[in-house]
Amino acid sequence: HSRLAGSVGVGATAVTFAAFMIAIWAPERLIQEAKWFESGSAVFTIGLLVFLGLVGAGAEPRRPWRWLAPPAGVIAFALWMSNVWLGTESAFGAVLFSVLVSVAAVVGHANLCLLAKLPSDWGWLRGGTIGASMLTAAFIDLIIVDQEYVTIAWDGELLGRLSAAAAIAAGCGTMALLVLARISRGVAGETPVAELSEMSVICPRCRKKQSIDIGESSCSKCGLRISIRVKESL
Repeated sequence: HSRLAGSVGVGATAVTFAAFMIAIWAPERLIQEAKWFESGSAVFTIGLLVFLGLVGAGAEPRRPWRWLAPPAGVIAFALWMSNVWLGTESAFGAVLFSVLVSVAAVVGHANLCLLAKLPSDWGWLRGGTIGASMLTAAFIDLIIVDQEYVTIAWDGELLGRLSAAAAIAAGCGTMALLVLARISRGVAGETPVAELSEMSVICPRCRKKQSIDIGESSCSKCGLRISIRVKESL
């Protein structure tokens, strides 16, 4: 599974490119340009959501819920293509499509958030960001239900504002996670000079790769004397 996400990403990109090239270059009398453009957009959108859900598949932790994204994405894509090429749009289909895309999007976003390496005391930010993403999807689904299927006892304008607020919170939280992950990685990866005790080197005479102590040492194979000094960069 380690290469599955990459295969999905590359495949979706290739199909999207092919669909757009057909829409641009094929004679208008032979194709329906708008439908090919929309088909390419569908492949790219659904492929991206499935790709995000599958990143890290096969590694620990397993996160079995990630496998909700592929079937949800495939069914949503089938509904999208049916509407584009066959004109089978319906109120129930619109609601089902919205829910399926929401599932794939939430799974992909949650998986992305969990990939970020954070200090333990920032776990609340990760949980809050994922929660905001779930609320965004839920509010959007309620709006679709209200508009397409059945009127619900909620103010449509209020739902719109709530979904926008949740989306902003999710977006800001995601950016904060990425920044904190980058900062944490940089800090965690730097060892103070005072704590350095050895260094991996290749002997310039016999070419043996080895770890030797900081300061005065010698090659374990040829005996060449090696002196190593380290200091902080200016």
